Amino acid sequence: FVSARGGSGGGGGGSVRPPATGTPPPAAQPPAATAPKFKLAISKTEDVPGTFGAAGAYEKISGTFTGEVDPKDTRNAIIQDLQLAPLNANGKVEYTSDFVLFKPKDMSKASGVLRYDAPNRGNIVNLDPYFASRGYVFLTAAWQGDVPAAAGKLTLNVPVAKNPDGSTITGTYRAELLPTVATNDSLPLPGGPFNAAMQAYATASLDNTKPGYVLTRRINEGDARQLIPASDWKFAKCGAGTPFPGTPDETNVCLKDKWDPAYMYELVYIAKDPKVMGLGLAALRDMITFFHRDASDAAGTPNPVATAIKNTIASGVSQCGNFMKTFVHLGFNEDRAGQKVFDGVFAQIAARQTNIN
Repeated sequence: FVSARGGSGGGGGGSVRPPATGTPPPAAQPPAATAPKFKLAISKTEDVPGTFGAAGAYEKISGTFTGEVDPKDTRNAIIQDLQLAPLNANGKVEYTSDFVLFKPKDMSKASGVLRYDAPNRGNIVNLDPYFASRGYVFLTAAWQGDVPAAAGKLTLNVPVAKNPDGSTITGTYRAELLPTVATNDSLPLPGGPFNAAMQAYATASLDNTKPGYVLTRRINEGDARQLIPASDWKFAKCGAGTPFPGTPDETNVCLKDKWDPAYMYELVYIAKDPKVMGLGLAALRDMITFFHRDASDAAGTPNPVATAIKNTIASGVSQCGNFMKTFVHLGFNEDRAGQKVFDGVFAQIAARQTNIN
């Protein structure tokens, strides 16, 4: 249901190299009337407590960055399901990312370095005092389109893909439900200790007797799966006041018997409405390019760090480091004008790539 893409497609391969001698220059960009437009909306500006070395006082700017991705641009071709996303009035696919920017109040004291820290499951990454004392500008912005909106979280709004005729896309989805205590309460999807901060894919049908809906359990990973009959579980919310079969619900699972913490439960079902998650890669590319190079957005709203950024670097830890490796590998470290996005990427504790795309 979620397709992982790899290889060197999209100009990836892990590095951005200068064109070989004799290579023709990048293709001309589309006319301004059809070029992607970007909108900066600042919701709050507040002082950061304390001062930081020669850079002095900092301020924290919170807001949203709305961008467009041209599905006809070959640099975006690797984004899974982009061709199935709805288009806005400008003929582009739109996204909106929350961001937090930390910068010296006196930008003449900025060092010229913008450091992007990828947020883990939407959690804001604060400025680093050591580098703040050296005048760094810090940006943390959403890249995950499945983080639920909540206080203190950075979210990315991306569209849902549809079939060419506008109908709902469905596909097989697998989730593990891991109870920590014996309970008759329902368990929410997608399940697992690391998935609580993501939005679940809703079931295409509440009728779990249809083909493609299977709930099993086993004690050890390598054990044979024990089938739980469809009559003994439902897509529903259950609790003390609403015992099995509970109240029908697309993203919760209710069990007739108690959930047993000695077992791992595996649910395979037909899910619906895949999000165009790969837009998170393009959103980061476009946002860094904007703060690095643009004076203002399409409406004339000034870039708060315009002309002050000379170099850009990125940092990601664990799954965020995996995201940064994916960003480079799939070719997103090249912007629409063929210029490098990040001068350096520090991917920490990151042994793999993500399946975001």
